[in-house]
Amino acid sequence: MMSFSGADVAQLRTLAARFETQANRLNEIASSSTAAIMIAEWTGANIERVRSEWNRASRAHIVSLGRQCSELAVELRSQADQQERASAALPASGGNGGVAPRQG
Repeated sequence: MMSFSGADVAQLRTLAARFETQANRLNEIASSSTAAIMIAEWTGANIERVRSEWNRASRAHIVSLGRQCSELAVELRSQADQQERASAALPASGGNGGVAPRQG
């Protein structure tokens, strides 16, 4: 008897949606924080240093994390699609409807 392994497609899609949600949150954080820093009623070298650091590193890091979350969401959806195609190609035998059983 052949043994197949695969992923739970619904779980992959749920995880992808969660990563996409987090990507959107990170982008919102970057945007709202940038706005708050730029309109802060604070003058002098310290705020300029904060703004510079925010724009140079902190904001860029948050935006990068958001992009990585989005890319992971795309990859997870692609893996779900591949799993569905692979499962559909299996012969319907053994009463599992042609779906590969998951193995941990």
